[in-house]
Amino acid sequence: TYDLDFLHSCAKPKLFVSGSRDQYGPRTKLEALVSSLPEPKKLVIVDSADHFFEGRLREMREAIEAWIRDTIQ
Repeated sequence: TYDLDFLHSCAKPKLFVSGSRDQYGPRTKLEALVSSLPEPKKLVIVDSADHFFEGRLREMREAIEAWIRDTIQ
């Protein structure tokens, strides 16, 4: 496990991207973490992606690019 307590005081925009089939990062734990954090934050779940986004890198990249565009406006 990782110590992510510093995120609770982070007021900067935060993006979390995970695959719906991530074998190393359980979705329920990630959702609980994200829900406990202050805004601004966004969680994107890439459908059918594993931890390494094998075969789903385009979807991951598009999610990141969209978030960056939305965040810097």
